[in-house]
Amino acid sequence: MAGMQYPIPTERQIPAIFAGGHLGEYLTISEVCEKLRLAERTVYEMVRNGRLPGATKVGGSWRIKREVLEAWLDAGGQAASAKKRGL
Repeated sequence: MAGMQYPIPTERQIPAIFAGGHLGEYLTISEVCEKLRLAERTVYEMVRNGRLPGATKVGGSWRIKREVLEAWLDAGGQAASAKKRGL
């Protein structure tokens, strides 16, 4: 199996990959915008500044782990921001 290469998904294939199985546990930036009722630009800034937990980049696109986002919201959405500021 050494040296075996797997194809890298294209940008068009990524949504289909995340739609099923455990990868469906991740939200797109658009889905997070809808959930938080924030502008896309604001959510991108939060991700880049480390103020939105559970974010990871896949194939050049950001994805946010649903359970981490929900826990953050349940905590009032402040934990990541407070840690970042040293509070």
